[in-house]
Amino acid sequence: MFDNDKVNSNNVYPSKYGNVSIKSDNNLISEIDRRWQRAKRGKQRIEQVMLNSMRAIDGEYSPEKLAALRSANSPEIFRMLTAQKMRELKIKILEIYLFSGKDTWTLIPTPIPQLPSDITEQIKAKAREVTINAAKLYQYQNNTNVNYDDYQQVLNDYEKELNQLVEQKINEIAKEASIRMKTKIEDQLIDANWKTVFKEVVDDFVKYPNAFVECPRIVKKKTASWVINKDGKYDLSVADRLCINIRRISPLDVYPEPDSNGINNGYLFIKEKITSEELSDFIGVPGWNDESIKRVLHVWSKGGNSENNTIDNERYRLENKNDLSVSDSEKLEVLRYLGNISGELLLQQKDVDITDTRKQYAVDVWSISGEIVKAVLNTDRLGNKPIHTTSWEPQAGSFWGKGAAELIADIQEECNTYKRTIIYNTNMASGPQVEMNTDRLDPSEDGEISPWGKYLVTSKQMIEAPAIRFTNVPLVVDQISKLYDKAKNEADEILGIVSFPGARLGRAAETASGMSIVMTDAAKGTKYSAASIDGLVAGVIGSIYQHNMMYDEDESIKGDMVAEINGVGSVVTKEQLSVRRGEFLVQVLQNPLAVNIIGLETTKKVLSEQARTLDMKEIADMIEGYQIPPQVQAGMLGQTPIQGNRTPRTLNVAGEPAGGAESNLFSGATK
Repeated sequence: MFDNDKVNSNNVYPSKYGNVSIKSDNNLISEIDRRWQRAKRGKQRIEQVMLNSMRAIDGEYSPEKLAALRSANSPEIFRMLTAQKMRELKIKILEIYLFSGKDTWTLIPTPIPQLPSDITEQIKAKAREVTINAAKLYQYQNNTNVNYDDYQQVLNDYEKELNQLVEQKINEIAKEASIRMKTKIEDQLIDANWKTVFKEVVDDFVKYPNAFVECPRIVKKKTASWVINKDGKYDLSVADRLCINIRRISPLDVYPEPDSNGINNGYLFIKEKITSEELSDFIGVPGWNDESIKRVLHVWSKGGNSENNTIDNERYRLENKNDLSVSDSEKLEVLRYLGNISGELLLQQKDVDITDTRKQYAVDVWSISGEIVKAVLNTDRLGNKPIHTTSWEPQAGSFWGKGAAELIADIQEECNTYKRTIIYNTNMASGPQVEMNTDRLDPSEDGEISPWGKYLVTSKQMIEAPAIRFTNVPLVVDQISKLYDKAKNEADEILGIVSFPGARLGRAAETASGMSIVMTDAAKGTKYSAASIDGLVAGVIGSIYQHNMMYDEDESIKGDMVAEINGVGSVVTKEQLSVRRGEFLVQVLQNPLAVNIIGLETTKKVLSEQARTLDMKEIADMIEGYQIPPQVQAGMLGQTPIQGNRTPRTLNVAGEPAGGAESNLFSGATK
């Protein structure tokens, strides 16, 4: 639970920005509006990329492309390749983070954890006491007198052991605190509905150039609990409490400074939508301007008009899957500005403590076109914004990366072309092209043909040509389908989700280990790209940890620790390690000399460790619990030494080394 009095007003759930027809001469809103117009212009190209990705996933052509197809009387089929590939990528990521059954993150103390000085001194005092007691015991057992100098000498002699004892105790306390902090954050993530938010973020991650999350965002939430009343019966108690919320931000609502290269580089605008009731709830909340809120609500009740971007209606249609426009929405649009503002402009705002008018201050301003409803200083001591972002393919020096959908946009268009061509060719080849000599047709014929039809013709031009002639259009669907499959495979390779037709695998598919290596290597591209989402998760966990360190009253959860993510990047590392361990294990088991060198007990440990990496816990436990019979140990130790560098090899009836392809693959290790 938070102490509400300790939570700064900057952390209270903010209002949204409603674009209504209110004008103001306020210099601050004028400066913010100037930057807003610049940010909108700077995002125009990215907005089109986002809309194209949305259309590709929904299976729609752009209005210009659709008009061109209709003018050419071309089929309007859309092969939803992008939707299929985005679904596959999302499943891969969610499988690791939500459905693996493992912890995907943890908190660990730093290598040299820092504890409050009073606790450290208590530990040192306790360690000194233990040492002095040991000296007293020595005095008693040997019936000798030990003076102060002797005690000090004992302390000096045991200084190293004393420091180790102190360090050990500090590490124990830090470890216990990290466990309690992790439990606290896990509970907060559940309250914030993190799993649902994460699914939405992953959808943005593969679809758009960037995905965004706001955390921590402090909201007032109604909570229910059952309490025992004076009659000894349970009553439902409902109360408001402040808690951490995590919010997915649509990439279409984020507008960075045009030359920004990251969240904390330059200013940032975020658009949101709220109802008038939600806005009115902030009247009387510290940091909010009551008069401005009331003016906004008054104008809105009179039918204030929204000031929308040019893409808003198209976006609204794609997101809501209906034909309503943004102007049909009952919600207010809110604009949030996160960036620096001069102290001179901030002097006009209430609840903003300005000490130097020439200084630039990091602020969090919420405005409605012409009215500022909230303006507070950013209280983050590092100056960071509470926004976290990641990209499928980050671009060095750029705020925006590239989404997976954008990477295969040209292949999507190519596949659409092939599918349209297949349909057109199939239609044309379904029947012959008919050529009629109208000079030979009887005037009563209308030119229509039908099965088993009879046609009246004249003898005119009998020698030159038949009255009706048929020409068959060749069917080339097979050739075009091969081109389509090739383009589809290119999309797989770009995204790292390569399919595995046998012809493309070659001899690698002949063995289980070979097939495993190929599949792991093929998926490596996907996992390395998807691993960038680990950074976003680390940012979310880190921001909640920092908030708890600042505002939570429970001192037992606090300590110097960092978040360690065991997500996609960890899976890549573990899979590579598993493959290498498997190769090593095969070489050991097939080479008696290697077993002799490392011993049966060590071989057993290697087998057990490999089983655990494959999530075969029961088999690993069985291996570890197996007692090697003494006669087997003696047999291995007394084995006849290997002559030279060769081992006896068993031959089959054909006179070739016995064993499958997998055995022969590693047989060179024993030659």
